[in-house]
Amino acid sequence: MVAVLCEVLRDLPLLLVLDNFESNVHTPVDGATTFTDVATIVLAERLLTSAGAGRVLVTSRYRLPDVGDLSVEVAVGPLSGAEVRKLFRRHTGLAAVRGDDAVLVDRMVGGHPRVLEFVDALLAGDPAKVGPVTAKLRQLARDENVDLRHAHG
Repeated sequence: MVAVLCEVLRDLPLLLVLDNFESNVHTPVDGATTFTDVATIVLAERLLTSAGAGRVLVTSRYRLPDVGDLSVEVAVGPLSGAEVRKLFRRHTGLAAVRGDDAVLVDRMVGGHPRVLEFVDALLAGDPAKVGPVTAKLRQLARDENVDLRHAHG
């Protein structure tokens, strides 16, 4: 299977997306990332070196270790205000959050899509959970001296 993927990446204008690749990377306390096993290193190098007409897009919260100049890091910032509002409409848990509570979630999360998805999962489509979740976020905002007057973006 890997040989076929490598051949396709070499010959065809195809985009191979390896999403959430941080699950293959270990990040110790000192911040130096390493692949979880040797097979992952070999696979990553084979795919990256095979890309000719095709390309490999690897999404990860951490820099890929041990691939040298085979990759280019592209930093992606937080979502814009419009993108955050779109996520609030799309996710049932977040859609139940309104008004000042929506501003609170936005300020505390700061437009990070993964964290917004975690909040959505916490709410799990149950409007009764909005109160406890936002109460915890308000306490965290007080503890961290976060200005809640304005949403980002």
